[in-house]
Amino acid sequence: LAKASTAFGDTILHFCASVATEDDFNEQTSHMVQMLINAGADIYAVNAQGSTPEQIASANGATSLAQLFQNAAANASAVDSVATGEGGTIITTPPLSPTLVAQKIAEGEGVPGALHEGKLAVLVRKTKEWVDSYYAIVPMLTDKQQSGHGHFAYMLQAADSREDAMRGEWTEKINILNAEISIITGTVFSIKTSPEVSKSRTIRMSTDTLNELRAWFIALELVESVRVNWADKDGNPLSRDIDA
Repeated sequence: LAKASTAFGDTILHFCASVATEDDFNEQTSHMVQMLINAGADIYAVNAQGSTPEQIASANGATSLAQLFQNAAANASAVDSVATGEGGTIITTPPLSPTLVAQKIAEGEGVPGALHEGKLAVLVRKTKEWVDSYYAIVPMLTDKQQSGHGHFAYMLQAADSREDAMRGEWTEKINILNAEISIITGTVFSIKTSPEVSKSRTIRMSTDTLNELRAWFIALELVESVRVNWADKDGNPLSRDIDA
């Protein structure tokens, strides 16, 4: 999906560049874009307007993002000069084997393109039990027609483990377009999905600590259409400050 595009030729990097501003650019944004590039997103892609992601970022005044694209292009050129075999055959990237996944985790890499990731417990309605899964907020292409074109949306995706998440072996995808996030009590919060994307439902989740809850809320606020309520139903606010 990192390589997918809309009917107008826009890739996920075009999308990132179109909403980016210099003021909003930070380490997390840089990490997300770099992970998308590592996953195969095309920094050279030209959309129907004849623009590359770098050109859109520059036009928006997002100079740091534009520089990131320039650096990625330079790095790609350097890699291309050495990553060829006899006859100019490109050496392909090996699949994500368990050993490779373990190595990436040891090196501090995360789920490609994820805004945030980590363990969350979800309340199963039928059994009333809390079940732990590994979740990540990941931008994806919604493509109901399986045509390779569609619209980008952020998904809260679940996997049985961090290793499965790194391999993209997801067990559930929650479209958080126009979702509403609210604190219930303590570290328990709810996600109410929008009827615009599917049948509206309310999912109860929990983190282990308040700091983890804050981190998830801060990440969810980065998704433009998501509404995050930092106060519970009684109006008691949760501080945004991460405890030391």
